[in-house]
This record gives sequence, C-alpha cells and structure tokens, in this order.
Amino acid sequence: MKSLPVQPKAVVFDMDGILFDTERLCCDVWLECARKAGYSITEETFLSCVGRNDADTRLIVCEALGADFPYDDFKSLARAAMNSCMEKSGPPPKKGSGELLEFLAVQGIPVALATSTSEQSARWMIEKAGFSRYFSACAFGSEVANGKPAPDIFLLARNRLGVRDSTGC
Repeated sequence: MKSLPVQPKAVVFDMDGILFDTERLCCDVWLECARKAGYSITEETFLSCVGRNDADTRLIVCEALGADFPYDDFKSLARAAMNSCMEKSGPPPKKGSGELLEFLAVQGIPVALATSTSEQSARWMIEKAGFSRYFSACAFGSEVANGKPAPDIFLLARNRLGVRDSTGC
C-alpha cells in the first residue's frame, strides 16, 4: 500500500451513504411501511430527512403528514423492517469502504464515526459489517443539539479523537 503525500491527523466518517449504501434501502422500506399503514410518504419527504437526527426527522415527517401521524410507531416498524433486510448479510457496504478503513488503519490514522443514526442501530451496523475495530471514537445524533447540516456531530467526533484543527481548536 502507498502512503498519503500529506497524512491527515484523523478522519471522521458519516455512515449512511458513505460507508453503507443504506439510503435507497431505507427509502424503499419507509415507503412500503407507510403504504401498509395507509399513509403516503413521498420520496421527497424521505430525502429531506436523510442525514437528519431523530428530532428533525420527526418534525419533517409530522409537518408533511400531520401532527397526529404516529411517528414513534412508524419509526419502530420501519426500523424492524430495515433490520430484517440487513440481518442476513449486514448493511450493504459502499464500494471500497472496507478497503479505505483498512488503509487508514495501516497508516495509523485515527478514525471516528459521526452519524445521525441511533447509537444502537449504528453500533449494530458497524459490528455486522466488521468495521467496529476501525473506529476509535463515535458520535451520534442524539448527542448534539444541532443536527446536520450543522457541523456539531462531526466536531464532537473529532474532539473525541483528541484532534485539534489547524487553529488549535
């Protein structure tokens, strides 16, 4: 393996859409679960929730479907359906994600995970994929006040690695 011309101090990864190709699977599951429950969630509504924490997602979905939408029940149903889809072979990895994580490990570059996915689900996914050994730190959406696109979750992950930026922050 080659080394990098400029070695980073650390790398922080988002999870869904970067390490795992779960967004398409999740969208399909959401649309099907909603249809079975008699609701019509559009793909546009789903896409506006991608990368958001649970509080933001709840607001977006309830704004689209009404305040009486049973969000918690729906979330549990969709999570169970996603887990069922991934139970056999794990979350679908993005092409090259395992190789990149291994490369960074060989180079001695610390790696953190920053995801809006719940801690329980994220830990299950990285364990199921065999990726947990690569992460020195993790940050989850429930741990920050401001969800993505705010940088809070990435800064938390970086701080947990003990890395400072070029300004010393």
